[in-house]
Amino acid sequence: MPNNEYNDVTEHQKRIEGKLTDMNVKGTPKRIKWIGYGIIIFFVILILTMTIGVFIN
Repeated sequence: MPNNEYNDVTEHQKRIEGKLTDMNVKGTPKRIKWIGYGIIIFFVILILTMTIGVFIN
């Protein structure tokens, strides 16, 4: 007879904490989204300028 204690524990954890796929990204406020986009764009431009600067020198 298999031991189902591990399965019971994981099912309980999923019920209490929820699944990772349950996150609602569309519910994020627009200002927070724009701040996130700004940070990503900043780092992309930073990396591009650093690589161009390396090749110019």
